[in-house]
Amino acid sequence: MQVSFAQKSDENQRYLFLVEFEDKLFNFNKKDHPQKYLSEKAIQRRKQMAIEIDETDLPVSAFYLDDLKKQGFDIKYTSKWLNAAVVRVREKDAVLPLRIKTYVKSYTWLGTEQLADEVKPTVSWQVNRAVSNDFAVGSKKYYGAAWRQIEMIKGHEMHKLGYQGQGVDMAIFDAGFHNYTKRKLIAQDRIKYTYDLVKMENEVESDDNHGYQVMSCILANSPGTMVGTAPKVNAYLFRTEDDASETLIEELNWVKAAEIADSMGIAIISSSLGYTEHDKKEMGHAYKDMNGETTWIAKGANLAVSKGILVVNSMGNAGRSEWRYLGSPADVQTVLSIASVNKMGEKSDFSSFGPNALNQQKPNVAALGSYAVVGSSYGGITKASGTSFSTPIVAGMVACLLQAHPEKTPDQINKAVMQSGHQRFHPDDGLGFGIPNFLQAHQMLGGSKPQELQMLEVRSKKCKNQIDVGLYIPNNFDVTQEIYAQARGFFGLFGRLEKMNEAMDIATTSYVYKKIPLQGNRVKKVNFIYSIKTDKTSFQKGFSYHCKSKSIAAFNPTALINGESK
Repeated sequence: MQVSFAQKSDENQRYLFLVEFEDKLFNFNKKDHPQKYLSEKAIQRRKQMAIEIDETDLPVSAFYLDDLKKQGFDIKYTSKWLNAAVVRVREKDAVLPLRIKTYVKSYTWLGTEQLADEVKPTVSWQVNRAVSNDFAVGSKKYYGAAWRQIEMIKGHEMHKLGYQGQGVDMAIFDAGFHNYTKRKLIAQDRIKYTYDLVKMENEVESDDNHGYQVMSCILANSPGTMVGTAPKVNAYLFRTEDDASETLIEELNWVKAAEIADSMGIAIISSSLGYTEHDKKEMGHAYKDMNGETTWIAKGANLAVSKGILVVNSMGNAGRSEWRYLGSPADVQTVLSIASVNKMGEKSDFSSFGPNALNQQKPNVAALGSYAVVGSSYGGITKASGTSFSTPIVAGMVACLLQAHPEKTPDQINKAVMQSGHQRFHPDDGLGFGIPNFLQAHQMLGGSKPQELQMLEVRSKKCKNQIDVGLYIPNNFDVTQEIYAQARGFFGLFGRLEKMNEAMDIATTSYVYKKIPLQGNRVKKVNFIYSIKTDKTSFQKGFSYHCKSKSIAAFNPTALINGESK
C-alpha cells in the first residue's frame, strides 16, 4: 500500500499496519517441540484428528520482530497464521522505511486506535446463583421464555439425553460483554477466560452489551426464566470488535483471537460478526471478495477449521439492504453460516442471502433470530432480532453434539447438522438446508434413540385424597432415576411439581413406589414426569392418569407406555 503524505496523529492516536514477512527465519526445528507454542489439549486434538503440525503453527520470527522494535515500531501483536505483525506508529509515513527491508513481504494500513489511559486488571468472579431443580430438564417450563428457540431445533431432546455442553470449550467473539459478572442469568463458573484484543487487556465487560446478549443464548441457566442451548459449556470470551468504528484491524483481531483459541485447544468458535464495507472506502470489500478466500478474516477462519475448530458464524442482517448478501467469514465454505427465521419458521426479512461469490451454498442452516429471547446486561431478559442470535443458538447445540461425539471432525459435525435441516432436499439462498433437528443430527452421527420404559402403574383407593404410583424399572437401566408428579384440577394445577424419590441405584431395586397427595376433591387428573438416566443415555416422558371417580375401591390399573395405555 502506498502512503504518499505525512499526517501527524493526536497524542494518544496510533496508526495500525499489518506487516507481512517473507518467511519464518530460525523456526525450522520447532515443529518437533509443539509444546512450546501449543497447549497439551491442542496437541491432543491434532493427534485425534490426524492434523499435522505445519509451518502456520510456528511463531513469527523473533529476529524480524527485534529488528522492527529497533526501528521504533510498537508491536501490538503477531499472527503466526498470517506470518505477520500488527504494529503501531505515530505517523503514517513511519512505515515507508519498510520498503527496503528484504524480510518484509508487504504492509497494509488497518486504521487507527486510541491508546487506553490505563490497563485494567484481570477480572475475577464468584458463582452467584444456584440452579433450580423445580423443573424437569427438557420440559417447556424448564426453558421459560426461551422455549421456542430451543424446541424449534430439538435442543431440548439433546438436553434430555444429558448433553448440555459439559466438558466442551467454546470461544465467543464479539464487541463486548457488558456487565456479565453482575448478572445472575449465567453461572459465572462457566467463564474460563476473557481477553480484549481491541484494548489488549483482560477486562471485557465495560464495553458493548451485544456480546452479553449473544452469550446468554448459549449460557443462560436459570430454569423457569431462560436456559440456553449449552448452559454447561466452558466459555472463553474475546472482544475483537470495536463497535465505534469499522476498520480492517477488527478482522485481524478476529484472526488473532482464533489463534489464541487454537493454542488453548478450544473446539468451537461462535462469532456473531461479519465484514463487508468499512469506514474507509479503500478498506471495504466487494461481493466478489466474498469467496471464502480473499479477506483476512476468511483466511483466518479457513486456518481455524484446518486446525480442527468448528466455526459457527452469522450470515449478517443485510437482507433488506442494497448489499443483500452475506459478510465474511460467513463466506468460507467450511464455516457453518447461520441465517434467521421467525417463530413460525419463516425467513426473517433482514437475514442476508447467499450464495458466496464462488456460488457455494450459503447460508448452511437457520434458527430463530426474529425476536429471540436474550439476556439483558441491565438485568432480566428481553427480546432482540438478528442473525447475531440465531448463531449462538445453533453454536450451543453444536457444542452438545461435540460432547456426544468428541471423535467427530468439524466436517462430519457440519454435514450432520445440515442434513438434519427441514430443507435438506431443496436448500436455497435464504435458509440453506433449513432449520436443523439436532436429535436427528445426533442419530446420524451414531447416537442411539432413547429406550422406553416398560410400564407405569397407578393405584388408588380414594382418588380425591391421594394417588399411589409404582414405577417398574427394566434391568438394563443401571444408574439413577428421577420421578416427578403433579396434580391437575379443572381450573389448572394444584401444588408444585413434586419429586417422588431421590436418585437411587437401580441395581438394588426394580420397583419404586410413592403416595402422591391430592389437594381437594376437584382433582381431574395427575401428571407424572419420569426421567431415567444411565451411563449411555437418559430420557424423560410424561404420563397422565385420569381419576374417573372420587372414591374407587381396590383400583389397580396398569398402563403401558408403548401407546397401549389402558
